[in-house]
Amino acid sequence: MPDYPLSLMLSSISPSDAVRQATRSLALDVAAVEAIEALSAAGIQSVLLKGRSIADWLYDDGTPRPYVDIDLLVDPGVEARAQDVLLNLGYGKNARDTIPFDRPPHCTLWVRGVGHTALELHTTLVGVGAPRESVWRTLSSHKETLHVAGRPLPVLSPAAIAFQIALHAAQHGPTSPKALEDLNRALKRVDFEGWRIAASIAEGLDAIPAFGVGLRLDGEGVELADELGLPSRPTVELIIRSRGHSRGALALDWLDARPGVAFKARFLLRKIASPRRFIRDWDPRATRGPGALALAYVRRWIWLARETPGAIRDLRRAKREARWNP
Repeated sequence: MPDYPLSLMLSSISPSDAVRQATRSLALDVAAVEAIEALSAAGIQSVLLKGRSIADWLYDDGTPRPYVDIDLLVDPGVEARAQDVLLNLGYGKNARDTIPFDRPPHCTLWVRGVGHTALELHTTLVGVGAPRESVWRTLSSHKETLHVAGRPLPVLSPAAIAFQIALHAAQHGPTSPKALEDLNRALKRVDFEGWRIAASIAEGLDAIPAFGVGLRLDGEGVELADELGLPSRPTVELIIRSRGHSRGALALDWLDARPGVAFKARFLLRKIASPRRFIRDWDPRATRGPGALALAYVRRWIWLARETPGAIRDLRRAKREARWNP
């Protein structure tokens, strides 16, 4: 997708599309209220990430900011109990989060109903190196209340949202115009003291490399990163993400750092011979019967054969850039 500004993309949206997006966002707000209140009733604290907290804060000029899922942060110590609450609300865990020996996810995806209400249950964020327990302890100390669908919900403070926006930009790089638009608006809205607090959060969570890479994806952010004294040497993973390289390159980079031939072999075997539940989620046509499932496996192998060479090239380029980056 070309890296057009979000405002330009939205200007081409028809009124009917805008109504559908607004309706979708409102439905997600209602579902977020339901989930957070159900978690609270079970004695589980949570914080709403992104979504309405960004839309109301940075898009108060009337520009729509549609979103397609709910993001909730919980303490990893109560994650299992939180998952039980979601199950009781009718959500099911996405099969792609259940493959053994795969990269540990920063969140788990839960889906409910014909309309596929999607909820990401976070215990950390991409780009954070600190233990998951530290993520909850730190970010939950930077929260405030926002009325969503008429109910008071816990959200991050502006400085903590700015921190998350920078990490989100680093995570998706040029492939997400919305993440870049969020970053551009946050740079215009948050003062230097706010960004200093955001940098302090990043430092405490071992997220300075990702925070700096995210800021430097915007021209104003480059100057701010220099003022904050942020280092400019990114990791291989951050280069892959911020350059919009393939997701396969991320998997190969993670695998390269894992010790032991046996672990690597199990990882590759699970990619080639993935569980049937995963294949049915990866290719919904596989649910039509045994023959359709077999064909889905063939399509999976063809896809892997087509994507792997490009992923290897992307990883090599990222490693070269990491070596030569001053």
